[in-house]
Amino acid sequence: MSKSQFRWILIGWLFLTFFSVSFEYIWPNPIANEAYDYVSDLEEEWTDTQVFVLFPLMSVAILMGIVSFVGLLLFKSWARHLFTFGLVLSLCLYPWVGVVVIDSYSLLLSDLSTFLTAVILMLVYYSPVAAFYEYDT
Repeated sequence: MSKSQFRWILIGWLFLTFFSVSFEYIWPNPIANEAYDYVSDLEEEWTDTQVFVLFPLMSVAILMGIVSFVGLLLFKSWARHLFTFGLVLSLCLYPWVGVVVIDSYSLLLSDLSTFLTAVILMLVYYSPVAAFYEYDT
């Protein structure tokens, strides 16, 4: 696999990730929105402690995602480790998100993005692409 092919995979992953997040805002589903409103009425409000702990962690995870994405595009040796650590950090935040109601199309795009994340991790660690990340090129 060439560098440009791998970069296209990264750009496809970024597109899927943003599109899966923004899909519900572009084409809202009234049933999913009503279900979300119902669930949010049942959930407890966040405490100040949760906000002060989770907001910085989410900010760090987002910043790590942006920096690692640029590093992966530029084939920097530290980028794959930062990408992996950012993924693990974001996964650790999932229990505090609460109940999530999501449209089926958004879920499909999110699942495809998650699948592509696994492909990227596999490629940067266990394929010939990993050689591009051995030393900064």
